[in-house]
Formats: sequence, structure tokens, C-alpha cells
Amino acid sequence: MTRSPHSLARLEIRLPLLISGLLVLVIGAFSWGAYREVRDVTLDAAGQHLERVTTQLVGSLKAGGPQRAAEVRQLATQPAVRAYLTRPGEAARDAARVTLLSLTARDSLNAAVELWNAAGERLLAVGRPMPPLGSPATQALTAAVTDTGAALGPLRRIGDSLVFPVITAVTVGGTPTAYVVNWRRVQASPEATQRFTALIGADASLLVGNVSGDVWTDLSVRVDGPPVDVRGRQGLIEYARPGRGTSLARAAMIGGTPWMLVVELPRDRVLAPVRSFVGRMAVVALALIAAGAIGAWAVSRQARRRLEAELAERRRAEDEVRAKEAHYRTILENIGDGVFITDRQGRYLDVNPRACEVTGYSRNELLGLNTADTYVPKERTGVPDRLAEIARSGSASYERSLLRKDGSVITVEVNAQALPAGNLLATVRDVTERKRLEEQLRQAQKMEAVGRLAGGVAHDFNNVLTAIFGYADLMAEEFSPGHPGLQDLEEIRKAASRASALTRQLLAFSRQQVLAPVVLSVNDLVEDVDKMLRRLLGEDVELRVALARDAGNVRADPGQIQQVIMNLVVNARDAMPTGGKLLIETADAELTEQYAELHQAVIPGPYVMIAVSDTGVGMDAQTKARIFEPFFTTKEKGKGTGLGLSTVYGIVKQSGGYVWVYSESGRGTTFKVYLPRVDAPAQPHAPPREAATLTGTETILLAEDDEILRPLTKGLLAKLGYAVLDAESADQALAVAGARQGPIHLLVADVVMPGASGRELARRLAQSRPETRVLYVSGYTDDAIVHHGMLEPGLNFLQKPFTPAGLARKVREVLDTT
Repeated sequence: MTRSPHSLARLEIRLPLLISGLLVLVIGAFSWGAYREVRDVTLDAAGQHLERVTTQLVGSLKAGGPQRAAEVRQLATQPAVRAYLTRPGEAARDAARVTLLSLTARDSLNAAVELWNAAGERLLAVGRPMPPLGSPATQALTAAVTDTGAALGPLRRIGDSLVFPVITAVTVGGTPTAYVVNWRRVQASPEATQRFTALIGADASLLVGNVSGDVWTDLSVRVDGPPVDVRGRQGLIEYARPGRGTSLARAAMIGGTPWMLVVELPRDRVLAPVRSFVGRMAVVALALIAAGAIGAWAVSRQARRRLEAELAERRRAEDEVRAKEAHYRTILENIGDGVFITDRQGRYLDVNPRACEVTGYSRNELLGLNTADTYVPKERTGVPDRLAEIARSGSASYERSLLRKDGSVITVEVNAQALPAGNLLATVRDVTERKRLEEQLRQAQKMEAVGRLAGGVAHDFNNVLTAIFGYADLMAEEFSPGHPGLQDLEEIRKAASRASALTRQLLAFSRQQVLAPVVLSVNDLVEDVDKMLRRLLGEDVELRVALARDAGNVRADPGQIQQVIMNLVVNARDAMPTGGKLLIETADAELTEQYAELHQAVIPGPYVMIAVSDTGVGMDAQTKARIFEPFFTTKEKGKGTGLGLSTVYGIVKQSGGYVWVYSESGRGTTFKVYLPRVDAPAQPHAPPREAATLTGTETILLAEDDEILRPLTKGLLAKLGYAVLDAESADQALAVAGARQGPIHLLVADVVMPGASGRELARRLAQSRPETRVLYVSGYTDDAIVHHGMLEPGLNFLQKPFTPAGLARKVREVLDTT
């Protein structure tokens, strides 16, 4: 059928309309599908980018947590902190305060350091005032401290600052008795801010906040948190902020802390390329509708090119992410701790160079091993349970023994955490040296405690021994020569003398004896006792003395230093039952800062060394750790008191020196004594002058509070011809002196008495009787007359226990001094 012109005209009209309509339908459907695909691809890329960025930021923010926790845990172990908790007082409080200040001085971000007791009371605080810790959240946090050793608390707003606490428990016997709280300001450094901006983009936002959502910060100032609850949300989160449009976000918990991290990207920025694409597609669609099939083909090709450009942009963004990952890999390679990444079965997947240094294995060797291979054999069976516990709890901190490739064992501190991908990450720090120094400190504290106990026993016993000596001598005067009772009294005196020797040794160990130091030459001292030592050793021991020509002088009590040498030589002789060689050496020594780091409590400086070495049986580590303890001995029963080396220890320490022992079983022993060197000439030793007579007629005022010793001492002095006035206290002595019309030639005063001390009595008596001389007696040292065990110049002192003859000689010596 032939179409009419009207039909052709209608066809000419309808065909373009039909083609246009078909083109509109086809292009519209294609455009919608392309838009959705590009939008979904873009959102997926944004979500993956946010996931990588969030994971990296969580790792960066967590990196400082172990160090902060370690600093606070170390502070909690400081002796000054523990001393203040157990024995509070002004001095202890000041010492603890100085210790707390040491942490605030390390970093400007340390806002405050506080000490709380277990009842929730603040005991001590330095720095900015901080809020209390009594909330239920804090109670849960302190429970976490019990399990992990230290915990980070939630963010808080203090004035215009944001802070958070790092809390650790101070434990005694495994039970928390107090808490150390370090408040740190939330303030990212310019370098950190620049890194975060480079990682997430200038128009993105980084938010860190409490899990409760009450405080949020951008690591600079406080900001508003997400408008929706993001806790527990997985994947890409979308929400709108009033006045700021819609944001795309990703949330993650910061393991080991009560915080979470949220990274936001503006949705408009993410979808800007898509909107641009849609606009261009509309223009092209109009061109296609006008141009027909050719236009459609051109639009399709243009669309493809646009999509390729978008994919290229995406690849570029992925390249940037890989570059950032390489940057953080560089950081990992150069970090000071060993870093290990394992799977859930403990197989090593990746390690850093420091991990190889700690274990002694190469990287390839470690990647062929399991975590259990670096455990000592007896601990390997528990490795699977420990790995499972880390995966279940998310993190763990502990110490363990690490078996190195060469077979040596070191102590390491491990901080482990579960990674989102299912693997485990652990940072390992070698703390072998720190543990060794801690053991030295514990040993020194133990010796100090034993010394205080020994000194207290010796003090009480000296009064009893003085009475035994005195009354035994008085009883002996009642018997005629040849009387059988004299032999019994002599045995009493011998027993008392042995007991007196024991108390002197106990006082020496506890550093409570009175020393009379002079500047002396160590070489001269050794030469003086050389002949005595050779008689003491016997023929089966070869003695060699090697004295350094330039050995310096020391300030010490010559008799006590001779006692040190004698005790060390006797100990060496007993360690060589079948004979051997013994060497005594002297030399100048400089104890450096490095030496002090390896030997607890050593003060660097110049010293003179006395070394005594033998070729005897030596000692194992367990014996060596106890040799300076009083009454500890490896000899048979009845062959020694166990006080020889403890006496050496006390004398050397009271003289300001140090003694160290080096020994191996079967290879002999060397004792090295270090005494502070002085730049002064040696003083000649003058023996005390013997009195022509022990009797006298002078008037003596006796002040003694002991009810047994006062009448005994008074009777002894009276038998010598002295006129004796006695009193049981300082006040009574002053009253007796006030009532006396004639002169009082000598005051014999016990140092420690109820009320005023003997030193205070002498000072007050001198105001009215300046000519009266003073003799102090005591069973132990006291700060009233000595300083660090050294007798003050010009003071007369008689150590208890004393015999009647010893008292008579000392009284006469003081009265005859011009």
C-alpha cells in the first residue's frame, strides 16, 4: 500500500519521535545502570579506603599505649612510692613526691601524677588538679589493672583541656594496695597531625572518643561526636550532621583502651566524580537523541573512556595507599622492639629486624619456626592455651623466658594483641638487664632489713653483757686465790666475751658500731698484717701479696679494715682444705657510670681496691646470693658462726665502700673491696697512753636509766675511790648537779635515756658547769654523738658491753686528758 504524503509526513514525524523515544528509553536505562554501578564502585572503594586508614590509625594510636603503661608500672615499683604507702611521713611523702615529679618532667603532655589508696582516697598528687576516680567506670578500670598491670582510662574534659588517665596498681603480696594514676593531655604533635592529614585527606575528620560517647576529640580540641551510636557498627556508616551534610564513616575500637576511633569523609566529596559523570552523561544523551545511532555509539565510547578514567583514578589512590603502607613498614623495620606477626597456631608470618636480634635467628629462619620453638622446653606445653587466650581477650601483656638460637635464655616483656584479620601481633622487649638490676635491688633491701634486726638484738644484749661482766668481777673479788668458784667465774667471763664478740659482729653487719676513721695507706695496712696472716694460713697455703705502688689513701678505721682483711683471708683458707694459692692485691680504681649501671647503688668516683683471691672450691649462684647474710654458713656445725663475711659487709658499707664477689664452683673466689679514695696524706697511728693509776678521788655524775647497770656502775666507780652521784634520767641528773655545792669533774651519761638524751644532758649541764668533762656510754650508735657511724671529733665514747677494767681505764683517760 502506498502511503499518502500525510502518512509519510506522520511517519517522518513519528519515526524521529519513535527513535528518540527508544533512544531515551535505552540511554535512560543504560545511564541509570551506569550511574548505579559507578556509585556502588565508588562507595565500595571509599569503604575499603576508610577500612585501611582506620586500621592504620588504630595501630598508630595504640603504639604509644605500651610505653605509657610501662612508664607508670615502673613508677609503681619505685622504692620511694612503696615506702610512702607502708611508712607514711613527711620525709617519705617528699621522696614519693619527687619520684612522681620525675614522670611529669619527662613529657609536657603529662598533666598530673597521683597516688590513690585502695579505698578510693587520693594520697598524693603533683601537677594539675584532677577529678576523683570513684565512678563505676573507674572501678571496672582498676579491675582491668589487676589483670593487665596497667590500663588507659576514658577521656575527660578538665577546663579547656582533654586528658585521660593511665592507671597501674601497686601490689603487695599479689594484692593491689594502691594505684598510680598518670593524667596525660590529649594533644597530637604537628608532625602527627600532618601524617594523619596526609593519610585521610584535608577534608576528612578523625575523631577519638570514649566508648560511652560522652567525650570526643580530633586530637587537638574537643569536638562533637557522631550523631548516631557507632558502637559495634561494622562496615561503612552513613549519617547526616546538621549544617554539614551527609558523611561516610568507619568506626573501630582501639584495643587495650576504653576509646574508639571514627574516620569521616564527606559523602559529597566521595560521590562528586559520580555526579560529574551523570551530568556529562545527560549532555551526551541529548546529543545522542539528536544525532541518532552515531550519537549513541559516540556516547557509549565516551562513557567507556570516562569509566576508564575513574578506574585509573582508583588505581592511583590504591598506589598512594600502598606507598603509605610502605612508609609504615619502614617504621616497623626501625622500631626498637621486636615485632612478631603469627597465625592463630603460632606460626611466624612476619618479623622485623629487631626480632631477629632478640632471638638470634635470621628472618628466613624465624619464618620457618613456631612461637613454641622460642620457649624453654618446660613452658612449651602451655603455648596453645596462651595463643587462644590472646585471640579470645584481644590483648595480653606478660613476661616470659625466651630461648635464643645459641641456647641462651633471656627474659622478655611481651605485649600481644589480636589483629582484625585473625592473626596475632606481639611486640617483644629484652628486659634481662632490667630484671638483673631489680634482683640486685631486692638483695640490697633484704640485707638492709636483716641488718636492722641484727642491730636491734645486739643493742638489747649489750646491756645484759655489761651487767654479767661487772657482777662477775665483783664476785671474783669476794673469793680468795685458789677458790674453786674463781674457775666458774672465769668460764662466765669467757662465755660473756664470746657473746660480746658476736654482738660486735652483729653491730658491724648492721652498721651500728662506732668507727674512729683516720686517713691511712692501704698498702701499709696490708704490710702490717702480712706476718700475722702467714702464721694464720699455715704451710699448705701459698700467700702472695701484690701492692700497687701508686695506690692511694682512704679514710677508715684501721682496726676495722684489718678485721675485713683477716676475715676474707680466713674465709679463703677454709675454702682450700687441701691447700692452694692466695693472692692479696691493692690498686687504684675508677668506678664509672657504666659500672654503676651494672652494680646497684654504686656511686661513681675514685676508689682504692683490696682484692683477696683464692684457688679454692668456689661457690654456686645460690650460695653466692646469701654469703653476706648473718649466720649463713656452708661449714659443718660448730666450725663457724656465719658472721665473718657479714661483718666484712657491714664494715665496708659503713666505711662508704662496696664489696663484690666473683666465684665459680671449682674455680676459686675473688672478693673485691672498694673504699673511697681521698686526696690527703696518711696519718701516723699513735697507740693510746696507759694511765699510771686507775683510781681517783674526783666527783662523777652518773646518768644511766637501766636499773641493773646504774647501781653496778656506781659501785664499780666508788670502789675505785670516786665520789659518785647517780641519776636515772637527764632531768634528775640536772637536779642532782644543781644541789651539789662542790665541783663535778666528770659526767658519765648513757646516750639514750627517757626524755632528754645524754648529749642534751651534757649541753644543758655545760651551761652551769663548763669545766665538767663528759664520757658517753651506749650499746649502739646514735645520731646524737655520731654521724653515719663515725664518732664526732673531740667526743669520748665507751661502747657497751664494757668490763670494770675497761670502764676504769676510760674514766681515768678522760680525766687525765689535758
